Amino acid sequence: MANECFEKDFGIQNSSSRRDEIRQELIGKYIDNARSYIGPRKNGNEFSDNYLHDKSLRGLDWCDTFADSMLIKTVEDKVLAGKMIGSLGSYTEDSRNKFRHNQSWHNANSDYTPKPGDQIFFKIVNQRHPEKSRDRIVNHVGIVTKVENGRVYTIEGNTSNPDKRGEIGVFEKSYPLDGSKQNNLKRIVGYGTPDWDMAADKILERENSMGSRFKNMNHQPSEQDLKQQQPEQKNQQELEECLPNNEPSNDMER
Repeated sequence: MANECFEKDFGIQNSSSRRDEIRQELIGKYIDNARSYIGPRKNGNEFSDNYLHDKSLRGLDWCDTFADSMLIKTVEDKVLAGKMIGSLGSYTEDSRNKFRHNQSWHNANSDYTPKPGDQIFFKIVNQRHPEKSRDRIVNHVGIVTKVENGRVYTIEGNTSNPDKRGEIGVFEKSYPLDGSKQNNLKRIVGYGTPDWDMAADKILERENSMGSRFKNMNHQPSEQDLKQQQPEQKNQQELEECLPNNEPSNDMER
């Protein structure tokens, strides 16, 4: 009975349902990790330093760095996180192209409904220097937390505080899904879906391995196993009898 419970806990009996369960747990963790950083921040250096381990990103725009860092924190594996989205970095155009290459990109004007855990890409017009953003397809990214009542809700790094003018940091925001209702200065371009199944499979593989080891630990020896052990025990007994009383064998306590 204990073995059956263990196998159920570790998804050995039904890997498909356990995989879906892990997937949802990871997405929830991704959003919770991002939410834990909500607040004003002068820059994104803590994310480039602590997660991407790339000091060349210090001082740069860090919306992409934040989204990728939270993915690394979630799966606890920088290499795996990079594979899930194509690559890690700070340039939103590259991130969009990687999602497109992996066939996990969804245009905003398509029938796709964004899902929690997606990365959401924007085109923001620089009002002071519009020429800087004119040739960019996307230049900002955030994390989708939910979709409700025709709006998509996000957590974004390197974004303005909606409640305090001039303050930059990590903040929650929301936008209408209907493109005609969006602000022309900040429009949703599309969404990229990380390969959550890849991460779930890694965890499932580890769990199944643990389950196999648990089975081996609880293996009951067969009659043949016991017969093979008897000569070994007899040889050990003969060795101990030959030793003087004041010279214990090596595997005895001294």
